[in-house]
Amino acid sequence: MTKRVRFVHFNDVYRIGPKDTEPVGGAARFVRAIHDKAPDALVVFSGDCFNPSLLSSATKGAHMVPVLNKCNIVAATYGNHDLDFGEDTLIKLSNDCNFPWLLANMHHADGSCIGTAKNHLIHEHNDLRIGFFGLGEEEWVGTLPDPPENMVYRDFIEVAHEQVKFLKEQKCDLIVAITHMRLPNDQRLADSVPGLDLVFGGHDHFYKQEQHGDCFVSKSGTDFQEFTILEAERGAGGERWQVKSERIEVVGSMPQDSEMEKLVEDMEAHISETLDKVVGYTETDWDVRAEAVRTKESNVGNFFAGVMRLRYGAELGLLCGGTLRSDTVYEAGPITARDINTILPFQDPCVVLSITGQQLLEALENGVSKYPAHDGRFPQISGFRFTFDPAMPPMERVVEVLVGEEHEELDLNRTYRLATRYYLATGHDGYDILQKCPEILDHELGSLLSTIVISALKEVTVVKRWKERHSMLRGAIAAWKGIRPWTQRRPEQEGCIVCPRPDGRIQTVEQRSNSVPPEKRTRYSVSYAYGVEVGSPQVDHPLSSH
Repeated sequence: MTKRVRFVHFNDVYRIGPKDTEPVGGAARFVRAIHDKAPDALVVFSGDCFNPSLLSSATKGAHMVPVLNKCNIVAATYGNHDLDFGEDTLIKLSNDCNFPWLLANMHHADGSCIGTAKNHLIHEHNDLRIGFFGLGEEEWVGTLPDPPENMVYRDFIEVAHEQVKFLKEQKCDLIVAITHMRLPNDQRLADSVPGLDLVFGGHDHFYKQEQHGDCFVSKSGTDFQEFTILEAERGAGGERWQVKSERIEVVGSMPQDSEMEKLVEDMEAHISETLDKVVGYTETDWDVRAEAVRTKESNVGNFFAGVMRLRYGAELGLLCGGTLRSDTVYEAGPITARDINTILPFQDPCVVLSITGQQLLEALENGVSKYPAHDGRFPQISGFRFTFDPAMPPMERVVEVLVGEEHEELDLNRTYRLATRYYLATGHDGYDILQKCPEILDHELGSLLSTIVISALKEVTVVKRWKERHSMLRGAIAAWKGIRPWTQRRPEQEGCIVCPRPDGRIQTVEQRSNSVPPEKRTRYSVSYAYGVEVGSPQVDHPLSSH
C-alpha cells in the first residue's frame, strides 16, 4: 500500500506586514495561502521569528505568537534570534504558542532542555508515525546576546544518529530533522545520517530544494514571502521516500486572512505615525539583502559604519553584515525612521574600543573566515580597506590592510580607536578578539546605531562632499534633484540627501588584481603584505555629536 503525506515548510520570519515589491508576503496573505493551498498538510517551522524586527523591539516578540498560532504548526525548532531577549522571555513566548518546540542538541548542564523545547516528537497522521527532532549549529551559539545559563552544545551529527535510532525503535515510518543551520551543515547532516528522510532547514534566507542520497533538504526563503509544499510518497515495500516540492510565492493578488489582516493593521498602526516620518533621502538604492551584505562590501554598510565612526571621532568603524536586516532593496528616494529601524532592529549600543593593528587583523580574519557562506560575521567597514584571498584557509585569508586618508599600511603594534557595536565588542559572531580591547567609550554611554543614523540624517546641515567614489552627505538646505518622480522637498523639511556607493574597500585578491596595473599585482601574492591605497570615507566636517 502506498503511503503519502504532505508538509508545508517555512523559516525565518520577521516582518508581519507586506512589502512594497513582489513577492509582497505579509502574515495575512501567508496564513490564508497555506490554509487554501495545503489544508491537509503538516506545517513545520524552522526557527527565527521573535526577533529581530521593528515590532519586536517594542513587543519582545510577543506580536509573533498569534501569527504563528494561526499557521497550525505541528512542530518547530528555535532559531538563534528566538533567544535574543533571554530564556525567561523565550519560555513565556513558547508557552503561549499552540505547538511544540524541539531542540535536541542544546541543553542546560543538568540535561534539561532550552526554553520549553523537547528533544523529539512522534506525530501520528494518516496511519503514519512521523518522528520529528530539532537541531541547531554551534556557529550560532556564539552569537547569542543573552545565552541560557550553563548551556551545553552537542555535535548535531552525533545527536542526529541518536535521535534517528530512537525514532526507528519507536516504529516511525518517516523521520524529519527540523534545523536552524546553514546549508553546508544541513547537507552534511543529510549525507551523514542513514535513516533520516527529510531535513527542513532554517537560518539561510534563500530558497533551495535538493535531494541528498535518501534524504531531501528544504530551505524555504524568508519573511512570509514564500513557503514550500512537499509531498512525500513511498510505495509498498519501498525503502526510500520520494519527495516532490512546490514553491509558493506570496504575492499581492492573493487574498488575505481577515482576522490576521486586522491584527497586523492594529499592531502596525500603534507605532506608525512616528516611524513613517521621512528623516532623509538617498540618491542610490540601498541593497540590504543577505547576499549583498554578508558576502561583499555594501553601500549601506559603508554609510552606516561611516556615520558611526564619525559620530564618535574614531579612526576605524566595524560592523558586520548580520547587523543589517530586512532583506530588502530600498529604492532611491525618501528614507523613513521605519526604514532605518527595520534595517537596524537590534537594541545594543555602540562603543569605542582601543584596538591594536594585530587585533584588527584577527578580527578581519574572523569576518571573512566563513566566506562565501552568507554569514552574519562578514564585515562592513569605514576608515580602512582590506583585501582577502578566499582560496587560503580560514584565519589566513587577509593579505592587505590599509588605514586612513594617507593610505598608511596597517601597523600591527599601533593602537587605533575603533567604533563598533557592543554585540561585537563582547565577542559575538566569532569576534572574540574584541573582548580583549579596552573600552574608550563604554556601552552605558553609547547610543543605538539606529538612533545615530537617524540623527545624522536629520541634524547634519553642512557636510562637505566626500572624496570621489565615496558616500556624500549634503545639508538639508540642498535641493532634492528628483531622480525619482516624487514631489520636491521643501526647504524647511528635515533630512540630508545621501549617496552611498561601494568604493572597493573590501575586495578579494582576484577583484583587486583586476583593478590594479599588472606591474603592481605581484604584491598581492605575498601573505600579510600591507600597502597599496585606501578608500575610506573621510569628510572635511565631522558629524556633530548631539
